[in-house]
Amino acid sequence: MSSNTNTTSLGGTSAGMDDAWNPRLWKPTCRHMNIENTGEPVNEAFFEHSRIIIELTKNIRKDPFDSSLWTQRGHHLRKMGYPDLAAGDTWKATLLIDRQLVALQKRRANITDSEALGKLTALIGQQSTAFHELLLAVNLLEDYRGVLEICDNGIKTYGGNLENFFRERRLSAMKSLGEKQEILKSHGNKELEIYLECGATMHFAYPFMPAKYLSRQEDIVESSKALFRAASSNCGLSRSSVSNSKLAGIMSSDSLGVFATSDITASERLLEDTTSFAVTSISASAPSTLPTEGTPLIICDNCCGYTRRATNFSLACCQIIYCSQQCRDLALSYHKVLCGKNFDWLYNEAKKLPTESSLNGPMWLRVLATCVQSGIHPLDHPMIARLTPLYSRNGRKWSLVSNIKHPILILKQLGINPFKDLRFDTWVLQTLWARIITNQGEHPLSAFFSLLEPPPQGLRQEKAAGTWDIALSVRSISPLYSFFNHSCENNADFECDRGSALNGGTKTFFAKQNIKKGEEICVSYVHFKGNETKEERRVMLAPWIGMEGRCGCSKCRRET
Repeated sequence: MSSNTNTTSLGGTSAGMDDAWNPRLWKPTCRHMNIENTGEPVNEAFFEHSRIIIELTKNIRKDPFDSSLWTQRGHHLRKMGYPDLAAGDTWKATLLIDRQLVALQKRRANITDSEALGKLTALIGQQSTAFHELLLAVNLLEDYRGVLEICDNGIKTYGGNLENFFRERRLSAMKSLGEKQEILKSHGNKELEIYLECGATMHFAYPFMPAKYLSRQEDIVESSKALFRAASSNCGLSRSSVSNSKLAGIMSSDSLGVFATSDITASERLLEDTTSFAVTSISASAPSTLPTEGTPLIICDNCCGYTRRATNFSLACCQIIYCSQQCRDLALSYHKVLCGKNFDWLYNEAKKLPTESSLNGPMWLRVLATCVQSGIHPLDHPMIARLTPLYSRNGRKWSLVSNIKHPILILKQLGINPFKDLRFDTWVLQTLWARIITNQGEHPLSAFFSLLEPPPQGLRQEKAAGTWDIALSVRSISPLYSFFNHSCENNADFECDRGSALNGGTKTFFAKQNIKKGEEICVSYVHFKGNETKEERRVMLAPWIGMEGRCGCSKCRRET
């Protein structure tokens, strides 16, 4: 095949890795891999690996339970510089081989010892290969905690068969973790120490992604404008120069912002933004987290705001409490697939994670439940299609637990077969996550409850001050909030209180100062004290712009 060809000639009929591949979008997500410096002609290497991946994906569609296909595809994805995708494939391979090992154990009584030994030896060999590829991928992503967990579980599970294999790799991971710790300490920035608990990846559009997933389509833009018209009488959507940036090598044409449609005075209300994508560490999907009887305030299961039990809006199928009819109606978009299922395991595992990552699992659950219930491709869901990711070479947090294990386990419990249903292939999940993390916001639950006895679950009384100390946070993705661009000298702000619920995911926006018609309305993604340096602000904005990103607002441009 000629290296001058624009796309591979092989392709599938539905969105996936067997679609046409575009070499212009070949941007490795591994921070240590620079394709241009490998010494290979870019297109030749691209076509060699993409051709094999296309064929393997076609075979996976035919036989999704063949572990060798997942291992092989993971190998070639890693070679192309996509260890994030390779980790997903090879993790699935280990799950399939484990399933075969369990089945073999059950059949031992019906087969000869020599036959069983032969099958066991073959499966252990396959598992060794799959774990070898998995560990290579996770190491490339620098998730050494993930490597240690794999190795510790491997030693317990496989005993003498693979014990030396895992012990050797565990020692290597411990050494790499120590070196990483020293590097992060040398920066003298405690904010970066979170990367000791996870790895990092770069988010780019994958080269096989259909064009409709590279930017907001016109129908999504128009429906978003309609949402603003319905929610506000003084602001709306228009093209913006604040976030004009290149989208994985292609100029983005859908950089939008919020603009005043009339003159606005200081403190004037702009709009109220209610969401179905709001989570906290208390949820009806995890019964063990619910407050005990007698607690005067509970949390709305949709917006996660505090509400009184007397405000009782519930669904016919169960007695889950919502703060309003609006929240109850929004819950209809995801509750059906969650009803009757217990996700205590997810919330219990979240407690073991660093604070910054503890709500990743609950957010995955809410987003995936919404997508599964809709029955459409996740990236076609309007709530997802409105969100744009931050594609850049800046490293973003990645971990095997949050990015691979939890979403796969959630999908299985929601009735999706993660091997057969390639609508939820790893590239789809990683693209979802790239959109989620850039557009989500998180805030603590405010200390409004000093007069309440007993305190709401999750809060503790600060006796000296006579107020409640914060022990819970709400993380949310709001359909309109995501269109507000950031500025370090923002002219608008929001609060998370409404009449029916306190401090949940619902945001009420207001002007901080007079804003002229046609002026862009910006908020701050971070609560600054006002005396931070440009560098300090940049670090605080890392969740949105990456570890090495730069803020492009007018204030940061002035402070050279």
